[in-house]
Amino acid sequence: MMMKNIRFIALWFFAVVLVLSTIISFPSKQANAAVGDFPPNPLAKPGYQLYFNNEFGGSSIDTNKWVDAYLPHWSNRTQAAPRYNFNNGSLVLRIDQDQQYWSPFDGVIKSSAIMSGEYAGPLGSTEGLHNFKGNNTVLETQQNGLKFESLYGYYELRAKGNIGSGNHLAWWMVGYETSPEKSAEIDIIEAPGGQMASSSFLLGHGVHAWDDTTVSKEYYFDTIQSDAKQFHIYGFEWTPNQLKFYVDNVLVRTINKSIQYSMVHIINIYENENASGFPWGPFDPNYTYPKQFEIDYFRAYQPVDQYYLIKNRWTGQYLNVQNQTGKVEVSSVPSAYWSGQWKMENTGDGHFRLKNRYLGQLGVGSYMHNEDNLGYVQYGQAQTGWLTAQWSLENVKDTVYKRLKNSTGYVHNENKLGYAQYGSVPSTYWSSQWEFVPVQ
Repeated sequence: MMMKNIRFIALWFFAVVLVLSTIISFPSKQANAAVGDFPPNPLAKPGYQLYFNNEFGGSSIDTNKWVDAYLPHWSNRTQAAPRYNFNNGSLVLRIDQDQQYWSPFDGVIKSSAIMSGEYAGPLGSTEGLHNFKGNNTVLETQQNGLKFESLYGYYELRAKGNIGSGNHLAWWMVGYETSPEKSAEIDIIEAPGGQMASSSFLLGHGVHAWDDTTVSKEYYFDTIQSDAKQFHIYGFEWTPNQLKFYVDNVLVRTINKSIQYSMVHIINIYENENASGFPWGPFDPNYTYPKQFEIDYFRAYQPVDQYYLIKNRWTGQYLNVQNQTGKVEVSSVPSAYWSGQWKMENTGDGHFRLKNRYLGQLGVGSYMHNEDNLGYVQYGQAQTGWLTAQWSLENVKDTVYKRLKNSTGYVHNENKLGYAQYGSVPSTYWSSQWEFVPVQ
């Protein structure tokens, strides 16, 4: 009898635990996937290293990771602050009916946003991130800086929206505009509310040049056969040569041009009471408030082992270390040779170091530099703080070619000496123009 009672109690206890486990749920990204939602991706991405993410599991915007305002230098931190709340582990950016217009320079437009950085000049100046009118003036001084570095890589946003005509959802990037030419814009998603239906929505993406003369505008709308009110994964791959746009892990658009400097991410929801014309308007005053842009997570990755051949436009030859002479050679080597393959390692300040694959495998000094100012480009050990080992690219407009430069000038092959030189070279000279060919 005693054994029967014990077995009964044990079975009763197990049943209670089972029932409670179905009632009590613990937050997780997989749990945040209702019927019709595209499920979250795993945090780990093959071939890439995660270097920044926000899974939005808190109760307030983490200001160590984001600027909680929209371009506040053209307004002030109070007026440009976002309306938001959190829902089931997601950040919900809102437009509320009583929300004020975000800036005196932008008409009857409301915005709630987070940004990955801020840059503004002195009070009263026209210097600042994204001077969209050209003559905006700084109305409030700001604390400048990037929350995290964005130069090439793969970025991912899982989000959904509930908006009407005259609203749109946006995830975009703009140059960290410490100089006017670093002002281009990449629109990763622009989703107008008036073009949203239960079976499809319109998604815009592309490039706007603004004051960057090295790139030209290229912009597209694609129809996505799904409901924007359900969660989708929006992906963006940025390389020195291309911009690729993904929806739910499927490539939907490739643009064969790129931006070659640090950029700031902006994630926001807009309302424009004067919106008109396809696809942005007209404004629908009867759509229920609040309008919402719900963000489940944001993730940023860098490729682990992406190497490039660096090919001269004039001679068709490659930068390489085949003969290990101490000079970076310019010569014809088979594309499969590791001596001609270079990896870009971001330094975190808008530059990168170039590491040779062959020398890295040997475990010897493998970084391109010109620290000793010998008239030719060197390779070897390079301290992380050496400006002579930190490189950046400039586009040659409407071509696949770039100019490679550091603090001492541009890499070129003007005198055909068999090795790479550096210095001042006219931008039109093909000897200073290079194609970065990805090694597959």
